[in-house]
Amino acid sequence: MGKIAAKNALEILDNDPNLVRISSIIYDTQQGNARKAYRAGYDIKWLGASFLSKLLYFAGRDAGFNPIPLILDTRVAKALRRLGHLEGWSLGLFADLGVEGTSVQHDETRYGNYIRGMHAWANQLKCPKADSLEYFLFRDWYKIPEH
Repeated sequence: MGKIAAKNALEILDNDPNLVRISSIIYDTQQGNARKAYRAGYDIKWLGASFLSKLLYFAGRDAGFNPIPLILDTRVAKALRRLGHLEGWSLGLFADLGVEGTSVQHDETRYGNYIRGMHAWANQLKCPKADSLEYFLFRDWYKIPEH
């Protein structure tokens, strides 16, 4: 975790109301309601969409819930955008990279589409875990041709 991300996490945890809300987000995720949990994190200062999806991923994975929420950060979104150009669909189905294209924006509907889509795609590819597919997109996004 980078210094800025660690500082942001500590600032969130130092604020007691946010700690209670984060506990609620983890609980909702572990109960199988990732969209509700994602929506609950929208207005927590310093909790951006990428970091929030990481929180949901680890909470869901540790609970053994399936389908688990997946990480949706800028690198994964860029991979999806490139794949969309190649396959004829829009990144807008799964994520919004904002005006500058540098950060994933909060959108519970798109995040839900992303989770369902990645799990369906993993099944079609006979990939045993959707998070393996997500990790591939994260790790190798730049190898996917832009057009």
